[in-house]
Amino acid sequence: MPKSKIFRVNNYSMNQTKSKGRTTVTEGWKIVNKQAVAEALRPATMRDYKKFYFDYVEYHHFVYIDQFNSDSIYQWLASMNVQATTKRIRLKAVKAVLGRLYNAGELETNFYKSIVIRVDEETKEGTTREDIEKFLSCIDMTDYFQLRDASMVLLIWYTGIRAMTLAQLTTDMVDFKEELLTCPAVIMKNHRRLVLPLNNTLLDMLRMLIEQNELIKKRAEYRYGLALFHTKWASVYRQK
Repeated sequence: MPKSKIFRVNNYSMNQTKSKGRTTVTEGWKIVNKQAVAEALRPATMRDYKKFYFDYVEYHHFVYIDQFNSDSIYQWLASMNVQATTKRIRLKAVKAVLGRLYNAGELETNFYKSIVIRVDEETKEGTTREDIEKFLSCIDMTDYFQLRDASMVLLIWYTGIRAMTLAQLTTDMVDFKEELLTCPAVIMKNHRRLVLPLNNTLLDMLRMLIEQNELIKKRAEYRYGLALFHTKWASVYRQK
């Protein structure tokens, strides 16, 4: 008895796969942006990514991401009348975007990885303990602003934290009993919690600063909340 036609397979081929359509530069950016949102990348980082990605795209009038190649990146860099350090920053942003597109399977090769801008950088001498001691000897600790600024300088020098991290510190991050500063992941650039030891000098200065902050908060019209350092940056971060 002949089999029904509904069970007959016609023109079957193992190579029958749907060809993938070309990804436009705008679609490529949307892919990167979704990844960034999921990873909670900083807004400033995303602004740089977007700016320099589209600068590169618009310079060559690209429509699809499969038009990207090493030569076009070199041409884009050569068109800039800026220092090598600035070129390196812009290249880093574009490479970050292309890397995400490659990891997402949108680029066939990671051709961009071999592109490097070498810069002869001067070795800067670090601030010594003597420099810090001289600086502190000039500070009037009875003046609030000098106390605040000296505390910020000493904290950066002693712990090595970034200025943007410093601006987001709050009083509850300082543990006077354990003599520790705890920086939560949300204020760290690498999104990793950081715990740092504090010396007696720093602890004494921060204790005085927090006491003065409490007095100021009672009188000031603007409420800084728990901000450790009362600055315009602190007011911006506390409003977010």
